[in-house]
Amino acid sequence: MRICSIRSSTLKFVFVLVLSAVALSTLVIAVPSAADTAVSSKAQYASVQTNEERIAFISGFGWTVDSEPVSESPLNIPEEFDDVYKKYNEIQKQQGFDLSKYRGEQAVKYTYNVTNFKDYAGKVSVSIIVYKNKIIGGDICSADSSDFIYGLTGEKI
Repeated sequence: MRICSIRSSTLKFVFVLVLSAVALSTLVIAVPSAADTAVSSKAQYASVQTNEERIAFISGFGWTVDSEPVSESPLNIPEEFDDVYKKYNEIQKQQGFDLSKYRGEQAVKYTYNVTNFKDYAGKVSVSIIVYKNKIIGGDICSADSSDFIYGLTGEKI
């Protein structure tokens, strides 16, 4: 006949271990992943070195654009942000970017005509800001007198 005994401290240790595993599993399931909190799960924020990669990035938000950019211009991000830049950077922050990290740097702004913007008859363009082949910002806006500007999803932020 065998007798097996377990000390109270061993039971407490096993209980804490099981409770920790349950808590960790709950966190993994309940907390959204980084992909869920991104602007769009379809859009890839990887390196963009070519026009095709920029268009693919923009297409990830559901936009159809002309095959060539309307403009490709240098963009000097100022050291000090004025009120306009502060408001623009708020839009960027709400979609996961932050231009303040690039103060004083020179980036490139690529602007494309959007051909599938709904509920608006005027011209619409999408711009992305690229620094060292990395997208650091972007927006979609009216290209005429309506003067609206949204994040890349096209929803008012």
